Amino acid sequence: MKTLAPLPRPVLIHVGYHKTATSWMQQRLFTSRHGFAQIADHTEVFAQVVQPHGFHFDPAGLRKRIDARLNKLGPNVT
Repeated sequence: MKTLAPLPRPVLIHVGYHKTATSWMQQRLFTSRHGFAQIADHTEVFAQVVQPHGFHFDPAGLRKRIDARLNKLGPNVT
């Protein structure tokens, strides 16, 4: 099994269960004003995480995207 290197900085993953203030958090809390940036949209998360069968999930593709997008952000954005 291949081990992935640690991410260069923390990543917050919000699952977004129904009726848990997800829209409010996306619009008011998880904003650049508070030091956050969305690095994967709903379509990307579904295609990379939700849709693949558990035995076919490969974190490398999503990891590449996360790394690339984190590298484009300033140092004070999570």
